[in-house]
Amino acid sequence: MIITNREEVIDKAFGVFVRMNYEKASIITLAKACGVTKTGIVYYFPHKLDLFMAVADKYVLKMHEPGNKFAAPADTLEKFIGQYVAGVAASMKRIVELIDDDSSPHD
Repeated sequence: MIITNREEVIDKAFGVFVRMNYEKASIITLAKACGVTKTGIVYYFPHKLDLFMAVADKYVLKMHEPGNKFAAPADTLEKFIGQYVAGVAASMKRIVELIDDDSSPHD
């Protein structure tokens, strides 16, 4: 699969950063996971830290914003808890899908 936009780079980089620490995740490794050249990564993110921060922002900060957990205001505490649990489950499912993509940055 060839990466065609910034969000795809972030999604693929997430899988690399989950499996490898920051220091070991080279731009070459990230590019390989994305199916692009080093230049393809640098086009969207001039520095590895920029990419890492974009990944952290998307998968740590934004994923847990209330708007991503609740479809509409809840009438009762029971509905609120149900929406929250459903939002957490959807977030976790998305993370597992990205992690379990049958590709390893070590291959």
